[in-house]
Amino acid sequence: MRVRPQQGFDALFGPIARQLSAMGVEFALNERIVSLAREGAFFKIRTDHGTRVASAIVSTIPLDRLHRALFSRPSGLESLDMTTLYVSAEWLHPDIGNVLFNFHADGTWKRATIYSRIYPDPAIPREFFSVETTLPPGTQHDPQGAFAAFCIHVESLKLARGLKLEGHELLEDCYPLLSVGTRKTLDSVLARIGRTGVITAGRQGSFEYLPTSSGVIAQVARQISGLAAAAPKPEMAA
Repeated sequence: MRVRPQQGFDALFGPIARQLSAMGVEFALNERIVSLAREGAFFKIRTDHGTRVASAIVSTIPLDRLHRALFSRPSGLESLDMTTLYVSAEWLHPDIGNVLFNFHADGTWKRATIYSRIYPDPAIPREFFSVETTLPPGTQHDPQGAFAAFCIHVESLKLARGLKLEGHELLEDCYPLLSVGTRKTLDSVLARIGRTGVITAGRQGSFEYLPTSSGVIAQVARQISGLAAAAPKPEMAA
């Protein structure tokens, strides 16, 4: 599976980054955006590491975060955080397969990805997998509570036994919250951002639940080709 290389994501994205770097592309990672402003034909991006200038911006960060950077106020849109649990098991039911989705009336978890079946390793005797649980607004990241609830649910269905929590993480603003009235607010926010010239894309950038990667790439390519930027040093920040 190329989307989840066994050697880690660097095996997939490392060669791409090195090729782009050789072409003059600069990567600045793990910087928090403080503000973003249009100044003539350029954008000025201020981060917690300094200030950068670009002639075009393609944003894939959460839409509310971009809105705050541009206009210094919230957008009115909400996104859901997600707790990811890393779990091992003495035994999993053979019919679980590689990915298990929860459409059961009980249980708050949404998806389990069984990595031990995608990347089997004879040296590891236990099954290992991740469990994803989206958090309703106002809910705190509680990995121990989420794990306890997951155990009760899957063990009652006789899908697993001998479960152990190996680790966890919190992913903020993972999924857009599409509630009543969201469409009107979303259209207004996208129009406001669009007038600045910033291109928004992807699940978080465009507040779309599950956009296809090929569709996002084609959309961004069309929008970039439509820009008539004539900057002496065209750059792009994402």
